[in-house]
Amino acid sequence: MLNSINVEQCRQLLQACPIGMMLLDQNGVVRWINPALENWLGSRASQLLDHPANDVAAELQGLFGDNPTVHLDAADGVGDHWLIGTTQALPDGGRAQFFTDASPLKQLMQQRDDLLAELKELTVTDTESGLPNRRALFQTLESQVSRSRRYQNPLSIILMRIDNMDEIIDHTAGRDSGPLLGAIRTILNDQMRWADMIGRLDEAEFLFILPETDLDASRKLTEKISANFDELILEGEAPDEVSLVTRYGVAEWRKGDDVGLLLMRAREDLEGKAPATEQAG
Repeated sequence: MLNSINVEQCRQLLQACPIGMMLLDQNGVVRWINPALENWLGSRASQLLDHPANDVAAELQGLFGDNPTVHLDAADGVGDHWLIGTTQALPDGGRAQFFTDASPLKQLMQQRDDLLAELKELTVTDTESGLPNRRALFQTLESQVSRSRRYQNPLSIILMRIDNMDEIIDHTAGRDSGPLLGAIRTILNDQMRWADMIGRLDEAEFLFILPETDLDASRKLTEKISANFDELILEGEAPDEVSLVTRYGVAEWRKGDDVGLLLMRAREDLEGKAPATEQAG
């Protein structure tokens, strides 16, 4: 059959082809579009025929580019479409533009991104440090504050900041924070009881949640942690030694406190202190 295909059969094949097609002459004027592309364009198809790129609406001008990717907004009852084009030069100096509808793939990609965003919201572990993340910390702190409000149990928190985190990362691993955070996690976990929680609030801040712990015991804990950090050996490319510069804010739950007030007092305590190295000096 293919050896004897005639002009009419060629025309029928082009008309039935599910790939969008657009033919331009040597002057860049659209001379023909097939039904598939017409369906995606809706009433906008009439704007293309017998027109060059600079004569059509801005959203259609992308169809004239070399190997274009074009987004067509929904119009006239036709849904929006993402088209991926391939440009083919023709012997007479014209061009053929072939388009495939990538809308289903685009929708799948959007669904994937939405699911990843939802998963991130549900994740309770900081991926870099392996410690509980902000979400997990706030969930636990809410629970512990409710417990203290009900039973009047002691509850303290420690907010720890590493003031020279960026400098340490540059010194040790050239922006790779993994080894540093692993060492920090080990030191912190070694000081925690089974009921305590330590997690990472952001890049350089960590939060300790300490049930059944008063203010004095929490301050003593910061001294132990600071001393352990002083012994931490940071191996890096630079020959000079760099030490962690930390500061701590401590707060104990008081009657009437919610999570916000408790954290606010811990932050006020932290901001009012010089870094540990300055205190030592």
